[in-house]
Amino acid sequence: MMRRYEAGIGWGEMKDILVGTIERHLAGPRTLYREYLEHPQRIEAVLEQGEERVRRIAHARMQGIRRAVGLRRPASAMPGTMQPASVRHGCAG
Repeated sequence: MMRRYEAGIGWGEMKDILVGTIERHLAGPRTLYREYLEHPQRIEAVLEQGEERVRRIAHARMQGIRRAVGLRRPASAMPGTMQPASVRHGCAG
């Protein structure tokens, strides 16, 4: 490439080289993109797998946080709700 610059490569020739390089570089991602457009259920499956993974991680993390700060969810509590230990033990002000 340096020799071409030294020889005085023209803008048109350089543009063709650049476009060819970009086309080769993006060929794989473009194929994958087209495949996902043709089969959107694959995207949904990937998102569902990610959701399951994140829920497991978040659940484990929240259990550790609750233990660390002294909060536990009582069995009678609705899912998604938490009560401070002081409320559960009748110590509320």
